[in-house]
Amino acid sequence: MRDNLLFHGIKEVTEEKCADLVKHVCENNLAIHDYLCIKAAFRLGKKAEPSNEHDIGQERSRPILVKFNDRQKRDGIRKNSYKLKGESISITDQYPKSVVDKRKSLIPLLKKAREADVKAVLIRDKLVIGDVFYSGGPIEVAIENAKKRKLKKQTSESVNIENDTVAAGSEIHKECWINNTCDVEIDEFICKAIPLSKKKYKQGCGLFVMIKKSIASYVKIIEISYETFVWMKISKELTGTENDYIICNVYLPPYRSSFFKVHDVDLFYELETQIIKYSDECPNIFVFGDFNARTAHLNDFVDNDLLHDSILDRVDELFAYVADETLPDRSNPDPGTNDYGTKLINLCKCSGLRILNGRHEGSLANDYTYSGPKGMSVIDYLLTRSSNFDIVSKFITCNFTTYSDHAPLHIQFKTNFSIKCNGVQSNFVDAEASKFFRWNEEYKDMCRNALLINSDNIKSTLQNIEAESQDERIHVWNDFTHQFIDIMAPFFQQSQKSGTEMKRNHKQHYKHIDKPWFDIQCKELYVNYCKTLSIFNGNKSKKNHIELNRVKKTYKDYERKRRRIYMRQEGDTLCKLRKNNPKKFYSVFKKRRKVNCDLTDTILLEQVFHCCDVSCKKMAAPITTQPQPQPGSLLVSTVHGHRNWSTGIFDCFTDIKTCIISWFCLPCMTCNLSGRQGDCACMPFCVPGGSITMRSRIRTLGGIQGTVCNDCLVMQFCGPCAICQMSRELDNMGIP
Repeated sequence: MRDNLLFHGIKEVTEEKCADLVKHVCENNLAIHDYLCIKAAFRLGKKAEPSNEHDIGQERSRPILVKFNDRQKRDGIRKNSYKLKGESISITDQYPKSVVDKRKSLIPLLKKAREADVKAVLIRDKLVIGDVFYSGGPIEVAIENAKKRKLKKQTSESVNIENDTVAAGSEIHKECWINNTCDVEIDEFICKAIPLSKKKYKQGCGLFVMIKKSIASYVKIIEISYETFVWMKISKELTGTENDYIICNVYLPPYRSSFFKVHDVDLFYELETQIIKYSDECPNIFVFGDFNARTAHLNDFVDNDLLHDSILDRVDELFAYVADETLPDRSNPDPGTNDYGTKLINLCKCSGLRILNGRHEGSLANDYTYSGPKGMSVIDYLLTRSSNFDIVSKFITCNFTTYSDHAPLHIQFKTNFSIKCNGVQSNFVDAEASKFFRWNEEYKDMCRNALLINSDNIKSTLQNIEAESQDERIHVWNDFTHQFIDIMAPFFQQSQKSGTEMKRNHKQHYKHIDKPWFDIQCKELYVNYCKTLSIFNGNKSKKNHIELNRVKKTYKDYERKRRRIYMRQEGDTLCKLRKNNPKKFYSVFKKRRKVNCDLTDTILLEQVFHCCDVSCKKMAAPITTQPQPQPGSLLVSTVHGHRNWSTGIFDCFTDIKTCIISWFCLPCMTCNLSGRQGDCACMPFCVPGGSITMRSRIRTLGGIQGTVCNDCLVMQFCGPCAICQMSRELDNMGIP
């Protein structure tokens, strides 16, 4: 039945040929003009006879069963069946009788769900209501749940759209592996994140650029395309060459990634277009990153492009032609290829860039760059023109780490630039501090004889330069360097330069704190994982790779298990806290205000002490002059000290006149008090909290002890009596 299709709604005619009817429908309705290999075509069931004269011509047409010889043609017709929407003809798959009976029983439920404006479809013998399979029970409950899920999804999408709008306006990237509110700050580096949207691609990932602050003024990000290409320009002032360096950092998602559901684009074509674009501006182009491409030993240049000598003599007068056949052979430990690898090879041939992996001197870049559960491969590359091979002074495929399945690529470019670091002129060379020696011509012959005597030792050291692992090669180079220095040092005079070494800041040692779920067994598994990884880096064999995957999986599974248990326990604790102590429960989720302050604790404390010293000196200074009253102003003498109010709040009978006035016209009394202090009479009623301010001012002028909180409570619960008390206090202070 896999090769069969059912055509419904095709009218029956006498002496018909079902195969011709099907071909006519495919050509006219589906726009399929290819030759169809139909093995058999016939109608199912018996033809219905009309019961009366009115039913003649109104009979229901029987479906046509078509069996195809070519499965691809059959699938093509089935995929294009959506074009028949709105017509009387339809195309369906043929199912067994048990499936057909089940579908007939589900059709009434399907119609009921669609009448309730809920998405519902039949997939073979299953009914899907709102993206969830219907497993039985009342259909009304399933419809109601589908509506709730739809409403919740629409609400979350609207919130995400608002968040994206805010992010676009404030130039903040919202989705990445890191937290949205987390600002990555690394000492001496400027960090730039180019994340892939987690909302669109399920997984976060993306690119992250770090630029050293000492050279940040010479580096510029000129373009970011599809969140996968980051083009940077390094100024020629930094490189010390005639042209700038243009570097592109690349991440190409796998061909099955959901990235291509969002962007309908050929990334290799776009990369080729941008390479050609920037090649016109600058010849020094370097493209490196994760291409997810396996190229094996395929040639990344056009074969047999060596010109004849007679033609080459003529061409040299116009331009310099260099044949690709003169390139060194490319070594690659990965024998496999894939579709991306073929596209990368074609990109190299079209753009003129060449793969530097396996061609760089020292063979330090001839190693695996990816180690996954299915095997090892080379998918990270550095591309540049063959004329720029000499610009790359170092290209090393580093050891694998516990942070990623990819090995880091260490790339170092040659420059003639020098800067002053801590007042010392320094070049961009190896970071290690080196000793300075001065050549002495008197020891020339003695130096030559010393090299000849120790030539056997030097040769024996260099025999191990072709070691398999990177650590062994580094060890050999260090031995050779120390051996050479020991031989040559006696024939040189060490220079008496002072301060030539670049001063470096000591690294900050951060205290490592384990996660709460990281127990002793988890630590033991992690240590075992690190040891196995070190063995694998020393010898990348298939046996060591299998052992590494086993140890890594054991550690990761146990760590995730402990984390789930811990999170479940924390959730149960919060549930109990919510029932027993709701106030403490909600305080856990209370947002804390961030105080943005550029001052450090030391500077802030020094400023506080300075202000206190100045204030104390001013307060301790003797008063030599008395303030003079200005015309139309009120001069009030301030009494320094602490005392109580001269009368109590409820001392009504001491001043009966004031109590009577406030009883019959309290607003008049309040306005009078405000005017006696020199303020506007309407201030207590126009300014929020004006009466509280008025009481606090009287307390301050009279040197009366108390706080603003006390003033608020008194004015709230005993307002009229407090007004009378303030009036009596002004009378006792002599303020008219």
